[in-house]
Amino acid sequence: MDGVHWQLHPASAFSEFERVWDEFNAATFQLPLLSAALMHTGLRHFGSGDEHLAIATDDRGTAALCLIRNRGAPQLTTFQPSQFPVGPWLQRSDLGLPALAGSLLQHRSKHAALASVTQLDPMFVPRPADAALVTSLGYISTGTIDLPDSLADYMAARSENLLANLRRREHKINREHGRIVLEVLEQPADVARGIDIYSDLESAGWKGRLGTALGKGNVQWRFYQEALASFARDRNARVYLLRAGDELAAASFAVVAAKCVYLLKTTHNERLRSIAPGMILRSQFIESLYAREAGVRRVEIYGALNDSQRPWVTSVREMYSSNVYRGSAIGSLHALWRRVARPFRGNGESQLPRDRNRP
Repeated sequence: MDGVHWQLHPASAFSEFERVWDEFNAATFQLPLLSAALMHTGLRHFGSGDEHLAIATDDRGTAALCLIRNRGAPQLTTFQPSQFPVGPWLQRSDLGLPALAGSLLQHRSKHAALASVTQLDPMFVPRPADAALVTSLGYISTGTIDLPDSLADYMAARSENLLANLRRREHKINREHGRIVLEVLEQPADVARGIDIYSDLESAGWKGRLGTALGKGNVQWRFYQEALASFARDRNARVYLLRAGDELAAASFAVVAAKCVYLLKTTHNERLRSIAPGMILRSQFIESLYAREAGVRRVEIYGALNDSQRPWVTSVREMYSSNVYRGSAIGSLHALWRRVARPFRGNGESQLPRDRNRP
């Protein structure tokens, strides 16, 4: 791209550019899930040492910022641990993704054949049409809940089947377990305690048996403790604990900022599956927003949308990843490789695991 110049800095120097990152985020996406604090925490816990901060400038100032790494000599990719709901890529709205990524590819290495930019939200980066030098792959469908002025209006727009099922489950809980209570934690010490409670619940389930749970002391636990602490200092972190009588039924944590709630992670008590703890948590969570978060008007799930979530959302969009190629011949060869490899990779076409369980 003519007029765009890139500078690369080792990830170890990211702290020197946190203010630059946050100011550009505020001027473009305004997305707390791409805050410098969260990016820095991810680098510290999941980085392998070959990551770089890439800064693009033109005659108008900063054009784009991203975190990149080499997946091998032929490929450049954004740094994308599975704990990042959105890829670490920021850009001005007047610039196109293919041109920006193509210019980064040209700058980075004569040997790099393609640049992969992962987990993009089309709300911020419009999905480019496939062409000789760019292709896009669907990542996940995610949902938004737009909240009207009153809880009654929101619930009135839900299906009668959902409402009837909700009433039936609530009666079952009250009859067999006791009162339904949602505890909302937001003070820094309480948030830290809430993540520990969440950890105990998730570790007791199937993720604990597979070794993928957020377990006390493991790298996921350290990441979320540190990340949520940075939001909790500004009272923007929330941990939700749903109790059915004396038992913990489900837990979730989220970030609240700029009239929006961003859901990060959810788990539930598998022994209470018959009472549909996920459904009850969603209902209680939305009620709590009207009662406690008067300014919130939107909820972003940022996780793979499942059938139990669809009755609650008001819109759906597909997140995606893009590959940008140095030349059209490379794009054709990569497309051929994907067609040949797909039968052996199954759902592994996506570049990241999708094991986050969201509300």
